[in-house]
Amino acid sequence: MNAAIRPFRIAVPDAVLTDLHERLARARWPEKEVVDDWSQGIPPSPMCGEVCDYWRTR
Repeated sequence: MNAAIRPFRIAVPDAVLTDLHERLARARWPEKEVVDDWSQGIPPSPMCGEVCDYWRTR
């Protein structure tokens, strides 16, 4: 096995990226939980929206 790092390229059609950007733009985020613990699941983080926006615009 060769452990050398080699660059590679990935080819994603523009139509696939356009579809992804459109779906990310339509993402709906849940409202803030009504409890202060994790009994309703993992609390949504403001970072979720930031990551989604990053994927959509950059």
